[in-house]
Amino acid sequence: LSIVKNQRISLSRARIECFLSAFSSYREVVKGISLLIGGPRCHEAIRQSVIKEGKLILGNQKKKLKQIENLDYPDKEASDTAYMEADATYINLQHGKKKKEKMEVKVGVGYTGKEARYSTGKSKRLKGKFTFIGTGKGFMERLSLLAEERLSLSKVKRIIFGGDGDSWITSGIKDYFSSATYILCLYHLYKRFKESLARRKPEQKVIKELLLSNQINKGLSVIDQLIRSPYDLKEKNNLVKLYTYISRNRQGITNQFILKKIKG
Repeated sequence: LSIVKNQRISLSRARIECFLSAFSSYREVVKGISLLIGGPRCHEAIRQSVIKEGKLILGNQKKKLKQIENLDYPDKEASDTAYMEADATYINLQHGKKKKEKMEVKVGVGYTGKEARYSTGKSKRLKGKFTFIGTGKGFMERLSLLAEERLSLSKVKRIIFGGDGDSWITSGIKDYFSSATYILCLYHLYKRFKESLARRKPEQKVIKELLLSNQINKGLSVIDQLIRSPYDLKEKNNLVKLYTYISRNRQGITNQFILKKIKG
């Protein structure tokens, strides 16, 4: 069973409990374990097991990043191009009877391109892929350390960094990926259009065409005119946010066309 001193359950069972806890509540995990292997433990015992495992993961992660800071890792050949992406989501925190709070969880992905997934067919997968999950203000710094160890970013000729335009991503790129070309994710840009111009379908199309033809100033001018004559205060606030979002990420939009010219 590979049970070490003072270990109450087998390693396999501990893995199953932690895995299931990532998808449902601890009480639901108790029911699932009962169906799978019988003899369920209480939900609090499973929660404590997950917390213990989480602390071990964070401790090992900290040691790993410290080694990279000290340049204690094997040297690797660098590819001509490296790709980085970052995003975030929110998870609910459990506080009993207290009002629910949320925690922002950030995710980073790095890879060197795409390759065939199978010997036949068109399916592709990311080449040299690694992922990193964390929280807090130091996320981008930690991501840059891991990216250096996995992709040798300091030797890469071209780094392309994609994001949704959040300030923590754009500022993090400037601070820790200064040589990277920032690309704004078009999916998130279109999502902002739909949210801010929900009642203005024609204007959505006009602004979208202007931005996709790299006429950002003209697109911003159209939004500015709409701000001056909104339907209501809510729409005005949304339009102001859209204007600020595009202004802050205009380089990420322009870079889409620069990269197309390079590839073309």
